Amino acid sequence: MSQQKRKRVVPTIQQKIDIIKQLDEGISVKELALKYNIGSTTVHDVKKNRDKLLKFSIATSDSIFGIQHRRTMKKSPHELLHKAMLQWFNKERAEGRPVNGPMCVKQARILFETLGMKGNFDASSGWLARFKDRHGIRTIGDSMECLWTKSNTEKVLKLDDSNKIENSQEEKSSLNASIESSRKLSSLNYEAIKNYKS
Repeated sequence: MSQQKRKRVVPTIQQKIDIIKQLDEGISVKELALKYNIGSTTVHDVKKNRDKLLKFSIATSDSIFGIQHRRTMKKSPHELLHKAMLQWFNKERAEGRPVNGPMCVKQARILFETLGMKGNFDASSGWLARFKDRHGIRTIGDSMECLWTKSNTEKVLKLDDSNKIENSQEEKSSLNASIESSRKLSSLNYEAIKNYKS
């Protein structure tokens, strides 16, 4: 009887970062392959792309919530628009103005023109859903909010300060600090999501 072929599983960016951390801790490739239900080749690929993955997780405009779902490092053709939209959204909310879906769609079209971007862009409900998912934004009442509370932001700032001290040691500890921050931030955002749902 032929052995059933294992279904191909592609780990998320966050899972890849967790794999890197565990490799550094001495966990074997075989153990990680079993834990994440992936092939050993996939674990080796993650190890090979270590620096790229860490730099991407820090540089991307995606929230921690976003990289928990994203599986590739492929950039959106509208990356600049996403960054501009996120800045606009954060500014509006920081100034106490409510933001809803139609407002986001309208602003996205304005920014697309203002930034002089080329090609076709349809600020559809599908685009809006992807934008919200990438940045951990949920509709609460008549407005949209980031699942990122003030208390969590303060915790993040403390993490950043502690990492600055650790980062002055050596490159390896710097990379480990980046991974650890990512894991802690994921936990914080998970708490925010839990609080929102309850």
